[in-house]
Parts: sequence; structure tokens; C-alpha cells
Amino acid sequence: MFFFKKKKQIEIDFTPMPGGHYGQFEVNVPLIEEGIGQLQVLREEVAKGHPELDAFFKLTSSLEQLLIRPHKITVSMKEEVLDWREFTKNFAQLIRESLAEREFLAFEKKEQEKVQAGDDLGERVQRVLTEKINPSVASHGGEIVLVKCEDAKAYITMKGGCQGCSMASQTLRQGVEKTLCDEIPELIEVVDLTNHGAGENPYS
Repeated sequence: MFFFKKKKQIEIDFTPMPGGHYGQFEVNVPLIEEGIGQLQVLREEVAKGHPELDAFFKLTSSLEQLLIRPHKITVSMKEEVLDWREFTKNFAQLIRESLAEREFLAFEKKEQEKVQAGDDLGERVQRVLTEKINPSVASHGGEIVLVKCEDAKAYITMKGGCQGCSMASQTLRQGVEKTLCDEIPELIEVVDLTNHGAGENPYS
């Protein structure tokens, strides 16, 4: 008697976020092993050692970052995307092809644990910026960029509509800093390094 492994029925939904720089794929099957936590691929060079991840960055030179959770992938683009259709079609197809060949999208459990072990304050700050802060400020044409983390402080710069905006200080204290400190208790302060006088297109 022969037993055949049942083929996965993979369903993928995509939701663009305000501002055109971010989008989120939701998948009905696990992408990484649950219980390991979130896997973060910051840049293309980090993914190069893993062909199944590197393939996503080869779809477009505009792809800047991936955040992968057990059932979600948040994509961050270098520039505003006006029409997501071609990218999402190819990205979803790549997910299906990858999961047809392996149980999970990227790393085995031991490799995921190594990535999680390297998780530091800067990576956690970047996650919150990508998932919770930048999708909001992008709707005003802005972006918050992490420069470094040092002595429990996050140093950032504001770009686009946030640079030179009359509400920049309020955005920093009541929005960016509050959200980051609520999400990451050991963070004590967010320091703005932006030259606001050089802003070319501030939101007002």
C-alpha cells in the first residue's frame, strides 16, 4: 500500500499599507516554525546565504526588507509602489513554489534559533518602526530611519514629509518615542538627529 502526502492548499492575501512603501502578505500555512518567534531579514545581503529567501529580493531591486512571522510577511520597499499587482502576483507564486519544496519557507529550527539569538535592541526597534510607525507616517510622505542604538537610546532621523515639519517634535515624543518605549521597555529615549532646516518638502 502506498501513502501519498497531501498537497498543501495555500491561500495568500495581500494588504497594502498607507503610503505605498509597505505591504503585508497573510498565508494560511506556517512560513516558519511557530514558537521560534519572528525572523527578520534586514537586507538582501543577509538573505544571500539562503537561496529561498534571496529569490524574493531578486524579484525587484525596490525590495528593501522582509519581516517574516509564522503566518505573515511584511515587505518594505525602497520607494513608493503605485501598482502592487505584478509584484504581489510574483511574490505569492514564489511563496507557493518554496512551500511546495519544503515544510517551511526559510530556515530549519536550529538556524532560526541562531537568528533569534542574535536579536538585539536595534533589530527590535527596526521591527516596530517597520510594522507600527512607518506605515502611519508614510501616509504623510514621511519615514523614520534608525541610525543606531546606544546606551538604551535609539537615534533616528526623519525623512520626506517629516523633515522640517512643524509637528516633528510632537510626532517624535507622542508618536515615535511613545510607541517604541511601550513596545520595548528597556528603551529609555529616542533622539532625533534630523537636520530639520534642510527639509525640502515638509508636511504641514
